[in-house]
Amino acid sequence: MRDLTPGDKTKAMFAGWTADGQAFFVLTNERDPKKFDLYRYSARDYERSLVFRNDDALQVEAVSPDGRYVAMVKPRTSADSDLYLLDLQAADAKPRLITPHTGNVNHGTFNFTRDSRQLVYATDEHGEFTQAWTYEIADGRKAPLIAAPWTCRSSPSPRPAATASRARTTTRARSCGSSTVTPARKSPWPACRLATCRR
Repeated sequence: MRDLTPGDKTKAMFAGWTADGQAFFVLTNERDPKKFDLYRYSARDYERSLVFRNDDALQVEAVSPDGRYVAMVKPRTSADSDLYLLDLQAADAKPRLITPHTGNVNHGTFNFTRDSRQLVYATDEHGEFTQAWTYEIADGRKAPLIAAPWTCRSSPSPRPAATASRARTTTRARSCGSSTVTPARKSPWPACRLATCRR
């Protein structure tokens, strides 16, 4: 067994695999106890490279299957947060705000789609309850994925980026107790557990 993140006080979290299985991502605070940087590891020899130096202490939530994009959240208050997207292939490679808003609006992430073209995210911007929306990376278009009169949220986990079983989207209605979650539009992605729903 090999320790990939040595250090008595180092904290590390698994952040997912690339779709081809050739690499995986790890978050570690070895550089700064208050900030988690993102590293890419080769699955063949475990050689690693720093892909994002997290100087602003953003919460890294998801890495796209092609390894190109990283979704991050910046909490402002308990009722307000911003969602950022980082393109690791961009020349400047800096997180870009994709949820400009006024007032208190909370944002979170579910995951990227399998083709890495869209980010599925959570927001309460459009009503009382949290909804699942999609963000089209190519042109910035946003559209509702699940609209329902109750909150949709990802299943509880210690940290979204630390679980290998991420929420994806569903093409069929889901049952939550006596209620049903119906997609706002037909989804091209395979079914899986998107949300835990509550009235």
